[in-house]
Amino acid sequence: MVARIAAAHDALTLPNLVECPQCKTPRLSHQVCPNCGYYKGVEVVEQDKDTKKKS
Repeated sequence: MVARIAAAHDALTLPNLVECPQCKTPRLSHQVCPNCGYYKGVEVVEQDKDTKKKS
């Protein structure tokens, strides 16, 4: 007979979303904002003016 073991480590967790200080949209913590391209107050991903979303 096979013993059944509870798998307590299989729980899923939600991603840690924080508010972007530049555009106020939710983004992943410690990641560049996909909306405005800023990280820690510095624009690290240049985006076109026509593709940048207005907040």
